[in-house]
Amino acid sequence: MRARAAAVVTIALAAIVFLRAVPEWIDSTVRSPDATAAAALGFSWAVVAAVLLAVGTAAVIAYGVAAGIVLWRGERAHAAVVGTALALVGFGLTDALAALRAADPAWTVPVLAVGNAANALALAVLLTFPTGRFVPRWGAPLLVAWTGYLCAMLAVPGLRWEALDGIAILAELAVFAIAVGAQCYRYARRSTTADRRRTKWILWAFLVMFPAAVVRDVPPLIFPTVTQAGTVDRFAFDVIRVLYWDVAAAVVALAIALSVVRNHLLDVDIVIGHTIVVTTLTALVAGIFTGVSAITNWVILAVTGQHSEVANIIVAVLVAVAIAPLRRVVRQRVDRVLTARAA
Repeated sequence: MRARAAAVVTIALAAIVFLRAVPEWIDSTVRSPDATAAAALGFSWAVVAAVLLAVGTAAVIAYGVAAGIVLWRGERAHAAVVGTALALVGFGLTDALAALRAADPAWTVPVLAVGNAANALALAVLLTFPTGRFVPRWGAPLLVAWTGYLCAMLAVPGLRWEALDGIAILAELAVFAIAVGAQCYRYARRSTTADRRRTKWILWAFLVMFPAAVVRDVPPLIFPTVTQAGTVDRFAFDVIRVLYWDVAAAVVALAIALSVVRNHLLDVDIVIGHTIVVTTLTALVAGIFTGVSAITNWVILAVTGQHSEVANIIVAVLVAVAIAPLRRVVRQRVDRVLTARAA
């Protein structure tokens, strides 16, 4: 109970920072310098921005769904760690926190605190999931050392990501490569056949997510042109980076959520089908509304020079009309997944 309470408080504090960052994220996406390159290539930046925002919104909510399932129904203390990690990683998934830090440097430390906490907790999950024990045992000192560095970063600007000219990013990728390797070792050498069946999709998701992290972080260190505003290279990289990373990361959240439900990992109760339907539907509706609303407001702003609240209301009504058929589809898919094991 205490672990769950601590998790809720931590998530609430992180949510305050994330919600403050959302307007900056939307504004920086809509007004991105990539619009120039998109126009040169014949793409509508309104559509591209709407897709990026919609995918990002859905991915964040997917992590919220997974975190809620684990925290609500998980009985072990390890469930609180996993649930908190999912929530905080979701907050740091998009460019929202970076956009807030760029727009208002006063938020630098809170933004770093949320991002670094997510980083440390994600590493903890990789090194201990699903039993709560470190396998191999040297994972414990690795976690302590990396967490110590992340904490020191808050107080010492010279240790921050941008100050070390890519060295810290490469170190982070190396640490997480080791952690993914630890999961592979656990799966191949320390898990029973039943354990492998219960965790195989989660391991697969981790193996999908790590290359996405490499694609997100390494090209700017090797090819300077992908960081130059307004260039075609920057536009292409931003689109690939955001879509690949958000989708791959969301796959991890969904794999964890479905696996803990179907296989009772972390002692999660299986009787939550209705909750999964509601939260999945929320993610879909939020993504659709964000994307359609962004496109609509972009067009209206280009034509009239001002935003329209009426347009948002119309979009909301249209999305509401689509909820019923969406709910039927989601209900069928969730029922199929949850009953597949029993069958």
